[in-house]
Amino acid sequence: MGAFFMAEIARIAGLIAADLHRNPLPYAHFVTTTTYKTLRGSCGGMILCKEETGKEYGQKLNKAIFPGL
Repeated sequence: MGAFFMAEIARIAGLIAADLHRNPLPYAHFVTTTTYKTLRGSCGGMILCKEETGKEYGQKLNKAIFPGL
């Protein structure tokens, strides 16, 4: 099929970190979240992925997000 499963967990990341909600990382190709909503950190974000997904798409993501580096 060629589709990816991506989960956006900014609103529930704190619950996942406290083991009060299921973690989508074992199932999703990519998981995105912020560090400042329910995780209560400084302003930022994260893109998480499985190791095998990262090997194939990690460099492409880095170049798209940080094109000058």
